[in-house]
Amino acid sequence: QLGENFLFFPSVDLESSIPDVLPVTAFRTYLQSPYMFYLDHIQRLETIDDNAQELDAAGFGNLAHYVLEYFGNSKAKNSESPKEIRDVLFQGLDWYCRNRFGNNAKPAIDIQIQQLRHRLTQFADEQAQRRSEGWIIQDVESNTQKDFIVDDVSQTIRGRIDRIDKNERTGQWAILDYKTPNTVKDPQREHKSQSGEWTDLQLPLYWFMLQDLIGSSPCSVGYVNVIPDQTAFMTCSAHDMDMDDAIDTASEIIRSIRNRQWSALGKPQLFGEDIFADLCGEGLVGGMQVEIDDD
Repeated sequence: QLGENFLFFPSVDLESSIPDVLPVTAFRTYLQSPYMFYLDHIQRLETIDDNAQELDAAGFGNLAHYVLEYFGNSKAKNSESPKEIRDVLFQGLDWYCRNRFGNNAKPAIDIQIQQLRHRLTQFADEQAQRRSEGWIIQDVESNTQKDFIVDDVSQTIRGRIDRIDKNERTGQWAILDYKTPNTVKDPQREHKSQSGEWTDLQLPLYWFMLQDLIGSSPCSVGYVNVIPDQTAFMTCSAHDMDMDDAIDTASEIIRSIRNRQWSALGKPQLFGEDIFADLCGEGLVGGMQVEIDDD
């Protein structure tokens, strides 16, 4: 909004083509704001900033993401030793930072690297405990896509699933997404409002895309919160998240997109993956919320 009474709202091109493939994150954007979905996924609007003095939310999240992927592909991924896990995490962090920043990282970035190192120390302890409970990492950064049939017409959806675990004792599966906020995120609260309306479909759509792998086995979905001073695995059963209702909601969104219903502004969230994130809020050192994009 500019001033008191003027709202800048560019017109919508109703002749624009529909994407052949929709990323999972597009559904969250549409639920928040059809118009932001239009700008992001139809018009492909982006922001550019080459003067950053520190890592922005996406940059910090991507750094954490890389290091956790490095660990998930290492021989230590199913270790029960916190030290072995920590050593591999630090190895990945040091390698990435050396190649990305060299020896001349700006002071704010160096602080952020040390903040992440502290978080990874806590992660190593929790990961070792989880392994002792029978959980084995099956896959990390799994690029997955599946055809979603709506009204007898196929729409491909895709996602990059951070981590897939299976418990060697119980046979239970777990679909996990890494998060790096400053406080613990609960997957159920992040996916539904207090009134019961869906605000995100990320985990249900991951579950949907992995049905050929999971089958009828019990499955939990949730977050690995890699936050200051602790790591918290927050999961719930797929049954408790009401997957059938989530898939019905995704179908309705696809119908709306096909009908080019993307004029409503809604209530866009201006952090994380959203295209205007750099126009508001503080940087990470100042406490900005951090999101990891799954695309």
